[in-house]
Amino acid sequence: MENVTLQNRFQRKLRVALEANGWTQQDMADKLGCSNQMVSQYLLGRRCPGLDVIEKFATTLGLPDAASLIDNSEISLAIA
Repeated sequence: MENVTLQNRFQRKLRVALEANGWTQQDMADKLGCSNQMVSQYLLGRRCPGLDVIEKFATTLGLPDAASLIDNSEISLAIA
């Protein structure tokens, strides 16, 4: 069984969500009001997000809750 950390799930699901929205890292950074470099750090696993950060990403992506970006299920996106 693969040992997947919450951070790995967040990275993978964030990539899927960005792609589903057709957003770049810069688009996400602009919507969050942060730098492209910060979004990149999360996507590369160089920064470990806290729950507050995960919640901001989920809200910005229009996901129902933060768990959508870190739980074991496949991400189900109903992106507007």
